[in-house]
Amino acid sequence: MLRRALLGLALALAVVGPSACDRSESGAATATALPPLELRNDTPNLLLTWVDERGATHTATELAAVPKQGRGMVRVVVTAPLQGEGALFYVADLRTAGADGSYPVHTVTRAEWEAALDKRRQAFAAHEQPEPGTDPDAPPRSTPPLGDPRSVSGLTVIVYGAAWCEPCHLAADYLKRRGVAVVYKDIDDDSAARAEMVQKLERAGMRGAGIPVLDVGGVLVQGFSPPAVDRAIQKALAGTAL
Repeated sequence: MLRRALLGLALALAVVGPSACDRSESGAATATALPPLELRNDTPNLLLTWVDERGATHTATELAAVPKQGRGMVRVVVTAPLQGEGALFYVADLRTAGADGSYPVHTVTRAEWEAALDKRRQAFAAHEQPEPGTDPDAPPRSTPPLGDPRSVSGLTVIVYGAAWCEPCHLAADYLKRRGVAVVYKDIDDDSAARAEMVQKLERAGMRGAGIPVLDVGGVLVQGFSPPAVDRAIQKALAGTAL
């Protein structure tokens, strides 16, 4: 009887196999993998995040828009139905498709994705050389103010970003220091904000733009560049934004 019972238990475990969920301390099931994703060149409803050699992030809505240097590690969000955001991310390798035309996709945690970005940024910083004629030990130059803060008191800028995107937070801080009201929309946590950003980019013919994306009174700015932000603010204040 004992031998038969042990054999039955072994068969039961073999049927169950490796589990995609584990249990938290409270006993609740916690997913450790997302559902399988078949990713092809013509897969619709995507928001892709690729990473350049500096560790800066860029977004695209089509696989063909991801450049060669960024195809090794691409975060994938399916926008309809929504998949791949929250605590677990899809990450794809777009360098080589399989025999069936699909690309390998695996699940990583948000922390693992952020750690990969930090590692790339640190590697780039370690090899980055100062510009000729500059003092590498000199403090960073401050950006000149835009003038009277009251002149921008009525301007609100929407910053579309993500928690793991350092330039997104730098852009928001830059605007706040200049007295500009900022609405920060996290495209990871807010699917409506992500759809809103994609719609604005497509309407402006700026598909494949990186984050942050700044909406400065109707003027869209890709990435974070203080001079570009200043020009957009001046344009918005002059009432020339479309």
